[in-house]
Amino acid sequence: MKKLNVQVVGVGGQGAILLGQILKLATLEHKNIDVVGTETRGASQREGCVDATIRYAITEEGEEYDPRRGVHGVLIPTGEADILIAMEPLEAFRNLNYVSEKTNIILNTYKILPGTVISEGLEYPEIDDMVEFMKQLTDKIFLINANELSKEVFGDFLRVNVILLGAALATEVLPFNYEEIENILRHKFKDPEKNLKALKIGYDEIKKQIS
Repeated sequence: MKKLNVQVVGVGGQGAILLGQILKLATLEHKNIDVVGTETRGASQREGCVDATIRYAITEEGEEYDPRRGVHGVLIPTGEADILIAMEPLEAFRNLNYVSEKTNIILNTYKILPGTVISEGLEYPEIDDMVEFMKQLTDKIFLINANELSKEVFGDFLRVNVILLGAALATEVLPFNYEEIENILRHKFKDPEKNLKALKIGYDEIKKQIS
């Protein structure tokens, strides 16, 4: 039985919780995948820290399901994230305890300044410095400015989370395929054509980096 862990981190208003819900919905058609997860909403209405944890237990072909080997806890152990989807750079930095050499980091480079930085005049770390530090933990780091792409194509930030979902799919680490996520966006959410376009934007951007 294979286990796979995804951690989504961001701030309130970015859609981290919805992104986590889609990552759980995608397993409904897979009888060989069990999923557990949780969310931490924090001060989600005031740009506070928000995260979603998704943990999969995957029974592989020819293997009998053994509930004793499944995923029973909702929290990811230290260093055991397979994907860290960071919707804000500083939130990625705060959650590096989940990262090891196996972790794929999808890093949205759009900065949202914490209240303490604004009110107390503190310095926000340079993105390049944070990335260099992350490289000491993993070389699987993919940078994308999902906010800029969403603003450019749609005129708003409403589909940042879908762009980042497409980026995560491009790593081919998730236990379902692109078409399955397309079906979820097409049948369960409003503005399917815009969401499908956002998904492809994120997917294509990271595929270019991988190739």
